[in-house]
Amino acid sequence: MINNYYTKEVDIISGASMNDVPNILWLEEIRKEDIISVGGKGASLGEMASIDLPVPKAFVVTAQAFRRFLIETGIEKKIFSSYERLDVENNEALEKAADGAKNMVLKAKMPASIKDEIRKSYKKMSAEDLIVAVRSSATAEDLPDASFAGQQETYLNIKGESALLEAVQKRGEGNILPRQAGF
Repeated sequence: MINNYYTKEVDIISGASMNDVPNILWLEEIRKEDIISVGGKGASLGEMASIDLPVPKAFVVTAQAFRRFLIETGIEKKIFSSYERLDVENNEALEKAADGAKNMVLKAKMPASIKDEIRKSYKKMSAEDLIVAVRSSATAEDLPDASFAGQQETYLNIKGESALLEAVQKRGEGNILPRQAGF
């Protein structure tokens, strides 16, 4: 399933062009229909913000931004080709493939356009360095056949642009878990 969806030269996600979805969405802009881009947690917070419930000002780095990161750094095809003939029943092979993918994500240089958008959004929240959290809002956290809830890393007490960018990149590698590689 992974190689059929991701290795095609197609930029279509959920009926919309990947280019139609921005790298950053603010909670006030997000609705439940955006779950494919911002995950369940992001969509729920967006819905609460839209009805003026007390939700802290925040932004979401979209799933499409992560995909752009993979494509623009040239690691997308390398990662998915490492999963092509993977025996998903072999836990050792899953661990090895996931570790290789994580290393590629961590070593890749984040594209300047994505970096700049994250920096601008962070500054828009406050002129001073805020302490923030970088957490997952997986777009497929609770599937009928699998659940990844609670398996993703959360980074707390992040202060400053460079710490934020590092946490976002680590959060991206956190999207690659052995169990997820099997789906």
